[in-house]
Amino acid sequence: MDMKPKKSNYLKTIMAIGIIIISSLLITCMSLYFSNIPMDISNIVELINQPKIFLLNFFPILVIMTIIYIIFNNIGVSFLITSILFLVMSIANYFKMTFREEPLVFKDITLIKESKNMMGKYQISLNISMIAAIAIIMILSYFLIKHLKSCKISLKHRFVMVIITVILLFPSKSIYFSEEIYADSGKDLIENDLLAVENYKAHGNVYPFIHSIKASISLPPDNYDEMTVEAILNQYEDKDIPEDKKINVVGIMLEAFADFSEFEEIEFERDPYTNFHRIQKDSISGNLLVNVFGGGTINTEFSFLNGIFQHPNYTTDVNTYPQYFKSQGYNTEGYHPIYGWFYNRENIYPRFGIDNFNYAENYFDNVDYDAHKDYYFFDAIIDGYEKNKDTDKPLFSFSVTYQNHGPYVENYIPDNKFVKWDESYDELGYNIFNNYIAGIYDTDIALDKLISYFDNEDEPVVVILFGDHKPWLGDNDLAYNMFGINIEKNELEGIKNYYETPFIIHANESAKDALNRKFTGDWGYLSANLLMNRFMQYSGFEGDKYNQFLTNDMRNLDVITEFLRKTNGDFKIDWTEEDKKTIELLKDVEYYWLNNFQYKDNL
Repeated sequence: MDMKPKKSNYLKTIMAIGIIIISSLLITCMSLYFSNIPMDISNIVELINQPKIFLLNFFPILVIMTIIYIIFNNIGVSFLITSILFLVMSIANYFKMTFREEPLVFKDITLIKESKNMMGKYQISLNISMIAAIAIIMILSYFLIKHLKSCKISLKHRFVMVIITVILLFPSKSIYFSEEIYADSGKDLIENDLLAVENYKAHGNVYPFIHSIKASISLPPDNYDEMTVEAILNQYEDKDIPEDKKINVVGIMLEAFADFSEFEEIEFERDPYTNFHRIQKDSISGNLLVNVFGGGTINTEFSFLNGIFQHPNYTTDVNTYPQYFKSQGYNTEGYHPIYGWFYNRENIYPRFGIDNFNYAENYFDNVDYDAHKDYYFFDAIIDGYEKNKDTDKPLFSFSVTYQNHGPYVENYIPDNKFVKWDESYDELGYNIFNNYIAGIYDTDIALDKLISYFDNEDEPVVVILFGDHKPWLGDNDLAYNMFGINIEKNELEGIKNYYETPFIIHANESAKDALNRKFTGDWGYLSANLLMNRFMQYSGFEGDKYNQFLTNDMRNLDVITEFLRKTNGDFKIDWTEEDKKTIELLKDVEYYWLNNFQYKDNL
């Protein structure tokens, strides 16, 4: 008498688990269908052929549906809620990618107000595939609710399902948040990993959304106390720039620009740095020590723009130097001769307070020359400055060049011979370096034109130039090793050689007069996140609270990188207790500054 009910319970449990698995597979396929643009059945086939990606998308859906079933003990309700949840997520992702060239990430859940504002700017309507998906969900849900009412399982079996689910979830965090697994699983489907949408689509829909949790949630540092940090910043008040000192600021980050003439190991036949060195002598100059090599441009770029050492996934408006200048009545604009989706600048720059961002799709497609060449690209920056004169407002301009971006041509080009040949040299490394230097030579000519133009301007202008990172010069640092340049990461000299890039702060005579400064001298080594602060300090601009914090509380800090610090004038590879306290304070204040937007009047 007791065996039949037990057998019935086991059969119901097995049937329920089977239906949950089949339903989850169906919802996964639906999600994968909507993960690409244009939508096509081949999307599903392509991703199913990648078992790892398919399973990583399937598992979260299976878990969610199982949890809902455990709560309601109803297959139909579980399928309805789960399918609607993931359909809404898939459709939201589709429209965001369509209109903004950005995928849906976890942090978007917290941006309900911003999402409503975005939706109001676009004409959103469901297509036939979306309507069909909704209809299929409703029909299947109705069938399951109506005909599988009796598919309920005992409390004991549901408790066992809870235990199994928890056990399966335990290792999932390390899997879904792993950068190595994420990069490896999508590498066969990604043509360009710098394009966020392509990277996202190559991983399906659900998996990359969950992976984005790690980047989307900005966790506070250990022992973070917001009230303490707020009190530190509230010691200061935002200070305005006097009207007679509102000079124009033109910042330009030079792609992979490095001064190799400083290495005695390299003997040049032709000097590719003639104009650069001349400008250097007539300016403030020094070297940045950055955190990246051969790539990772945005690390240096964003550090310059917002004074922050560590960077989150920028999905909201943040406090930056452009925001400050904008609050002071400046117009803000930026230029980049390549695609706006490159590192997602088309969306991030407006969040940084750069209102007029000009890039390939919206500006440089209208020109009939190679806009990425610095000689012509600088013309666009000059043209923007000229147009700004008509507004009677000062200008903050920031641009990122593309010329000298690697990889570099590997063949020997006679016209590009700058380095004397030595029999000990590797031919490939020699060719790569010469062809890189040929681009630097072109940039050097372009810099002469740019600085000469602004030197002849009556309006006060300060030009800030800096490199983002050292160039990649062959696999395994081929050219560096060929020349015998020390690039050991555990030695001070090696770290400098590998991570330093030059900077120049050049002022025309009008700017020198307006600020009563000479704008000459060697500033030594700085981190990219401190360059704008030091410029503000030198110019007599106290700036906002955060800039004043850097000026006063971080006055003994000049360099902070992953490998090196410079505090109180001394370079250190190892951290002292005093250094640790300084860095902990900086990270605490950075976290507060990134998560408490101050410039709402700018919007």
